[in-house]
Amino acid sequence: TDANEATHKMAGIWQLMPMDTLQRTFALGSAMPGDFLGVLKHDDVRKMSDKFLSVPGVGYTRESQEQLQEGVRLWNEYQKVSQEYNQALYKVGMEAMEAMRQKILAMAKEGKAVKSLRELYDLWVDCNEEAYASFAHTPEYSRLYGRLTNALMTVKQHGRNIIDEGLGALNVPTHKGINTLQKRQYDMGRQQKDALKKIQDLQQEIAELHNLFRQAKAGNTSESPVPAVKRRTATRAP
Repeated sequence: TDANEATHKMAGIWQLMPMDTLQRTFALGSAMPGDFLGVLKHDDVRKMSDKFLSVPGVGYTRESQEQLQEGVRLWNEYQKVSQEYNQALYKVGMEAMEAMRQKILAMAKEGKAVKSLRELYDLWVDCNEEAYASFAHTPEYSRLYGRLTNALMTVKQHGRNIIDEGLGALNVPTHKGINTLQKRQYDMGRQQKDALKKIQDLQQEIAELHNLFRQAKAGNTSESPVPAVKRRTATRAP
């Protein structure tokens, strides 16, 4: 049928298409196709960055310069780890495409056909999910994702500290100051709650003591005899 012929033609394309050609084809769909920064080598950029970061801070703003250099250093480390993570994901994507190619070839040998774009899309999604799930359960993924998360949190924390120092110099409430204020407010609320609980417990104990005292007083009154009242008789004068 026409569908089987189309499947065989598609399988033939997959067989004749080298992986290098496939990579170049998908690279054309990126935001910046080609070697956009091919003139700037990675080693040259790294040397320029190291020279900039090695310059000592001088003058009144020495501390600010050191903080800026530390921020650039942390950002470069994050970019390095992010590049390694993206390269690993790119490898996973290529493995998914290879698995998809193998499945299409197997379908062609069995005489089956991809009848619609929806079926082709579902096959592509399944292959990517299988490849990513296989990669996500490896120690390499845990190591890369942990390094990426730590590097990003370090950059964010350093930037927050710089912003807090700038706001503090302007007498503006900082993130650290607001966190301290919220913590104190929370502690005061918890202490107030504990104090109210203790007051309620003391009130309950006092009420129980009053009840025991009333019961004891009532018992003593019922058990003790009532003394007789002597009446005085009036005597007549002789």
